[in-house]
Parts: sequence; structure tokens; C-alpha cells
Amino acid sequence: MDRARALWIVLAALYLSVALACVHRVGRIAARAPEVGPTTQKVFFSLNALAFTSRACALFAFGGDATTTGGLVVRALAFATPTLAHALAHGTISLFWSDVLRGAARGARASAETGARVWHRIVAYGAVLVECIVLVSIGIERDGENGRTRALLRASRLTPACASFAVAVDFAIRGARLLAMLRAFPEELGATRKRKIREVATVALTCVGTFAARGGILVASAERSDAVAVSSSEALNLAYYAGLELAPSALVLYILRKLPPRRRTSDDDDDLRDPLVDDDDSGEEEDGHFSELSDISE
Repeated sequence: MDRARALWIVLAALYLSVALACVHRVGRIAARAPEVGPTTQKVFFSLNALAFTSRACALFAFGGDATTTGGLVVRALAFATPTLAHALAHGTISLFWSDVLRGAARGARASAETGARVWHRIVAYGAVLVECIVLVSIGIERDGENGRTRALLRASRLTPACASFAVAVDFAIRGARLLAMLRAFPEELGATRKRKIREVATVALTCVGTFAARGGILVASAERSDAVAVSSSEALNLAYYAGLELAPSALVLYILRKLPPRRRTSDDDDDLRDPLVDDDDSGEEEDGHFSELSDISE
């Protein structure tokens, strides 16, 4: 085994370890509130688990030999699935932020945030639908030298690129508004206010920079039909995954790692909150980004 292949395998193992951490987190949340259905945290960590697992499989199977292994559909699917799932996963954070802003706003601003939620769903479902249509069309065409097939292969990369740009813009808008709202809160909130400002600023800046850069790289590499490569340079490919996907995602997951506080469920609770049962004895700090933002905005 050469050195380059070994690096791809190590990178795949790192992705898989993050995926397992996400699965563990979903299990912990579900164990605390087995009667509660899908919540923002569950969807966020579940989509990240899907993204990192599929990326780990792609890196292990195609890393270092992406241009000669597998058919066109397999390679396109191996690249698009984790890329799109990763963007959609982080989009759930900005969607939750929009919900927090909507709950704290009144009048026209609340209506604007409601409209933003609708557009978020349109973009998310639309990106998935378009990618599915493109992949099916590639499978029908089969001929990689066909001009139409090459256009479809470009589209299979441009769709996740557009989703990445949309996520970056959404984080820029929602992050700025949420930071303005948090800074307007009374100083008496003290450490909680400062911590939430720091968390929101870190997540927003990380996601804006990461997804904007990834979108640009995906556009630049749209002519490629590889399963994992975005460049002809192995070093740049490894840097792309380690620096623009693995490390930033690990940072965001670390910031949002804490479980929500225990609380009694109520019919009046918003479905984006995470009501928890009262029998946890884990000893973990009972604090959570998602539920705390809901509480602090009220």
C-alpha cells in the first residue's frame, strides 16, 4: 500500500469516527425522550451521520483511484450524496435560528422569517429532487463521452454547489440577525448571553466561510467525474476534505454537542425544542444550544 492510499484510508477512518459520534448522540437524545419524535438536534446529527458515513465509504473505496473505479452513476452518487447531506444537515441549524428569530419577532419581521422557512424547505427538497433526476438521467445515458452525459455530470456537482452557497448565505443572514438579537438582551443574563453570542458567532462564521469555499471549489471542479477528487493534486484533495469538511464540521458538532436541559413535555412546546425526561443520571452539564436559544429568546 502506497502512502497516498494510506492517507485516504486514515481520512476515511476519521470520517467514520465522527459518524459514530453522531449516531451515539442521536441515541442519547432519543433515550432521554423516547416519546418525542424528530427534533432539530436529531435531524442535524442524523444527517451528519449519513453524510460522514457515506463519505467514509467513498474515501475508502475510491480514494487514490477515483477516475478508474466504478461506473458513472456510482461515482456521481458517491460524491453527491455526502456533499448534499452535509449541506442539508447544517441547513437545519439556520432553520432553527430562523424559528428562534420568528418567535422573538413581531409583525413584518415574523412574516419574513416564516417566508424564510418556506424557502429553506423549497431549496432543500428541490436540491434533493434535482440531484435524483440528474443521477437517474446519468444512468439512462451511460455513455460518458456523450455531450449530454458530461452536462449531467457537471449538474451532479453544481447542485450540491448551489446548496452550499444557499447554506452560506442563510448562515450569514440568520447569524447576523441572531447575534443582533442576543446583543440586545439585558446584560443581567451574564454568562449565558456571552456564551450564546460566542457559539452563534463561531458557528455562523465557520459555516459561511466553509460552505462558500466549498461551493466555489465544486463549481471549479464541475468538469470532473471522480467519486472523491476535486483536483488532480492528491495534496489538494486531502486538504479539501480535512480543511473544508472534516475539521469545520467537527468544530460545529463539538459546539452543539451538549444535550438539552431536562424539562417536562408540554403540548405547548414548540416542535423544534427538545423536551427531555426527568430520569437522566449521566452527570453531564444540562445545557443545549438548541433549547437554550429558544428559552433565551422568550
